[in-house]
Amino acid sequence: GIRDYKVTGVQTCALPISPPFQPWRKILEGNDTVLLTTGPIVGGYWRALINVPLEKRPSLWLVSELPLSREAIPSAFLNEVAESKELIIWEEHVCSGGLGQMLSYELAILGIPIRSYSHRHALGYRSGYMGSQNFHRCESGISSSDISEVCK
Repeated sequence: GIRDYKVTGVQTCALPISPPFQPWRKILEGNDTVLLTTGPIVGGYWRALINVPLEKRPSLWLVSELPLSREAIPSAFLNEVAESKELIIWEEHVCSGGLGQMLSYELAILGIPIRSYSHRHALGYRSGYMGSQNFHRCESGISSSDISEVCK
């Protein structure tokens, strides 16, 4: 649902009502590809994907608690991964010890098959320059403008 928010001196705006917190959330329905991410970067991915036709966009999942707990991984996510043609993980962490590494381990222990796997992660300071969060997302190829690559 939508709730109107009125702030003194500011134009009224309608904002979606957030669902209660869950450690795992399916943010968007999609085709036979699963995109998993963590953290605030999901907002940019959601904005980039929301208007992509359902048959061309991946389903978008968010995990909000790290390290992963095997028991917390929802069966709906595991079933979707097992039936998907590709699992894609994009995150702002480095590869070692990040979401991709943790989930790969858990899926292997659980015996969940993965047909195709793609993992994009922070690559450190590739150019040698410091910068904003968005600058580093762009340098690592994980910005919301890169998301069109996963829409097939």
